[in-house]
Amino acid sequence: MTREEAFVIDFPRAIRICGQVIGIAAAIGAICLFAVLLYFNPYVKAEPGTDTSLTVLLMVAAAVFGIVASVKARPFWILIVFFVSFFPIGFYFLGTPGIFKWIGVCNIGFLVSAVLMRVGNCLKLQKEQGEKTSSGL
Repeated sequence: MTREEAFVIDFPRAIRICGQVIGIAAAIGAICLFAVLLYFNPYVKAEPGTDTSLTVLLMVAAAVFGIVASVKARPFWILIVFFVSFFPIGFYFLGTPGIFKWIGVCNIGFLVSAVLMRVGNCLKLQKEQGEKTSSGL
């Protein structure tokens, strides 16, 4: 292996890894913000109700599933997590003026993650098909 070959960047793999990192970061951010919403909410002094606790539990479960899907690089499942978490809750929080708007931003991170992983997978397939046709000549 020459020095030039050692520094060649595999762009499809790099794009997929960026997607994975964004997905994991978005999920961890959402989990942290939901914990703040439930236990340390600066806007409400009352104890959270059962409906709030159940909603937060389901959104945390979706974020944990997002971590697993990001680690395994499954863009379809991350897209499912985006739809499940963004449209009922994240879209609402995106319009609020407080710190919880970042829940919506973290949910959009799931979409960005899924798109990057899908683009990386498509580029990988395109690169492999190009290598097959050029080696077959």
